[in-house]
Amino acid sequence: MPAILGSRPAFDEVRNIVRPVLPELSTFEADFRTALRSGQVTNNSRFVVEFEQRMAAYLGVPHALAFCNGEAALTIMLNVNGLEGEIVVPSYTFSGTVHAAIWNNLTPVFADIDRRTFTIDPASVEARIGPKTAAILAAPVYGNACDNDALQAIADRRGIPLYYDSASGFGCTYRGRRLGGFGRAEIFSFHATKVFATMEGGALTTVDPAFAEKVRQLRSFGQAGLVDCATAGINGKMMEVAALVGMRMLDTFDDVIAHRLSIADEYVRRLSVIPGLTVQQVPAGNLSTRLYMAIVVNREVFGLTADEIVEALRAENIVGRRFLDPPVHRMSYYRQRFGEVSLPVTEFIAANAVALPLYSDMTMDEVARITAAVRQLQGAAPEVRARLSSAPATA
Repeated sequence: MPAILGSRPAFDEVRNIVRPVLPELSTFEADFRTALRSGQVTNNSRFVVEFEQRMAAYLGVPHALAFCNGEAALTIMLNVNGLEGEIVVPSYTFSGTVHAAIWNNLTPVFADIDRRTFTIDPASVEARIGPKTAAILAAPVYGNACDNDALQAIADRRGIPLYYDSASGFGCTYRGRRLGGFGRAEIFSFHATKVFATMEGGALTTVDPAFAEKVRQLRSFGQAGLVDCATAGINGKMMEVAALVGMRMLDTFDDVIAHRLSIADEYVRRLSVIPGLTVQQVPAGNLSTRLYMAIVVNREVFGLTADEIVEALRAENIVGRRFLDPPVHRMSYYRQRFGEVSLPVTEFIAANAVALPLYSDMTMDEVARITAAVRQLQGAAPEVRARLSSAPATA
């Protein structure tokens, strides 16, 4: 599609939704060669253990266990206590959050979200707790922490455990505390698309030593010795090379967070003055690394729908995404198995949200050009819509 806003697109090269920033090979090559020579490249060897220790210190928790990926960590987290029955979950989350409950034979009960933060609404959670409720599973959205105090109060009052799928939340804070020590346990994803990435990987954190010990068993086939197994586990171990990447990421991660915050502040300043847009809100006292710059579109005021904005930005070499639409409760599998569920706020946000790129090495010029393109779309909405409707369909 030709440029919508002028003879040339906003960027000569495509600005994808993610642009991973990973450490240079030279910063860990010697240690990687050491691991290769030793043959100890997995099975909780030297660098994985060191990475776990550094993670625990960084997050301020006594136990941080590295995993091959976040979904394995999440599936094990929900398995440790032998939960049975229902689990209250958000629908406005990545599908893997709820899939892990299904793999543990738990029945998801979907709760609605807060319109400003996109995170699970404590009042909706409480309303969905019943006699079969075994646990609550909350999930920060794009790194934005949930209302942890309210959720913990509900869990304590109802006598059920609270867990967190904090996949995108590494380095984020709730009221000054880094995520990792809330609820009974939390997990993180270190996939290449995340702000903190080890190429592929994840972690489980907890303050409960007995919980951590059971996780160690489950992560390694349930082994209680060299051969004997105390339980039926899986292979969830992280490789040494991923741990080495993780340690180099930790070396500079506070600088990365500081840069992302400055980029986010500029984004918010520029987007907030565009009619018809609302930026995902981070509550005062919290810190979000903002995996993406998420906005909600009022189509009547802006003049275009969320889908039309994404399509028009593509012509400017800017990749926006309509993540989390459909929300999990409207995905084919969950509709067929659990029927229709009404979640008005979730459905509104899912239908109208757009994720814009936010990179760890983003420049202020990129922010200015992306937001200028969005602003121009709003100012010329009728013409943009006409051009989009007349453009040939793309694959």
